[in-house]
Amino acid sequence: MNIKSMFPMLLASMGVSLVMAATDMDASMEHEGQVKTTVDQHSGHNMDTMADDHKQNDHSSQDQDSGRIIPQFSLQNGAGKLVSEADFADSYLLVSFGFTHCPYTCPTILSNWAKVMAELPVAMAERLVPILITVDPERDTPQMMEDYVRKFDERFVGLSGSTEQVAAAAKNFRVSYEKVGAGSDYMIQHTGFNYLISPQRELVAVFRSGTSPEQMTQVIRRLLK
Repeated sequence: MNIKSMFPMLLASMGVSLVMAATDMDASMEHEGQVKTTVDQHSGHNMDTMADDHKQNDHSSQDQDSGRIIPQFSLQNGAGKLVSEADFADSYLLVSFGFTHCPYTCPTILSNWAKVMAELPVAMAERLVPILITVDPERDTPQMMEDYVRKFDERFVGLSGSTEQVAAAAKNFRVSYEKVGAGSDYMIQHTGFNYLISPQRELVAVFRSGTSPEQMTQVIRRLLK
């Protein structure tokens, strides 16, 4: 089974919709070479429908073994405090992975999130917490991540941690990343999907990089009603 069929099937089995632009999958990645490392995670296949129901997500070792997305993390915030998805009680979480030296994808994601927060009714925006998790813990300290995301919106949360903590979070979300280059100017190839998680900590929608803020706002409005 090829890369263009696996990810939608995985999400469909979880009752989750993939919301994406009509462009090809490769545009959601920092480099075309990234595709080879994400065969089991992502797809560029278009899906026009969006799931209405929030199906129960069993966060078990069996889920990890079967390749299911587990919306869990344990990382450090800007104050150095260890936080997890459980610390954002009663809030929807909009989660993506990136890094502060990212030249295009990450700033675009954060800019789109800022537009979404501005377009949502105030009451809805108060129930949504956008979180960017680094894939570059070697350079991105928790304070750097917080400073970076708050340049786009003061309500955003930036998280980092040890190499092991970041790797565990990425594995849970089925995120692929890889260091490219040597020295201090290396880059990180990474996938650019956005995960919407309900207060019950169920994955309810996935937005690919390239989804417009208008599309994201429409889906989030519908799910937060």
